[in-house]
Amino acid sequence: MKSMANSGRLAIWLCALAPLHALSASLPIKPGLWEEETTVKRGGGEPHTVTIKHCLTEADLSKNRFYQTIDRMKSNKACHLDQFNDTGKSVNASWACSGTNVDMHGSGELVFDTDTHFHASTSEHTVAAGRALDTSVVVNAHWLSTCSAGG
Repeated sequence: MKSMANSGRLAIWLCALAPLHALSASLPIKPGLWEEETTVKRGGGEPHTVTIKHCLTEADLSKNRFYQTIDRMKSNKACHLDQFNDTGKSVNASWACSGTNVDMHGSGELVFDTDTHFHASTSEHTVAAGRALDTSVVVNAHWLSTCSAGG
């Protein structure tokens, strides 16, 4: 079950990491200090929102890192990408994973609205040991400033 959980996390983060490809090609968003608000809703529960700030450097936005993530997804025998479309300003993907007593499928979208704002969303349906769980994630991010020397 642990490997399926890791596969699921990788699939979710695939959409979050998708900007790295477009950034290396056309730099549609600025490196610097970003604030991201992420809302996660699981099943019938209440949404949970977390806001973080982090510094994205040019190195963080490298094409090589993006393709390493895609390669890990492709080499994972439990998961596969059904669709992956990258226009440079938006990325859409869908995936499916299966394992012992676990099946999951999901889709996601990431849109670069401007060079200082992007938003993303994913939805997944998982059935584990006969129990179904739907999860949605919504991210809104905006650029705050350049990064300080320490971070």
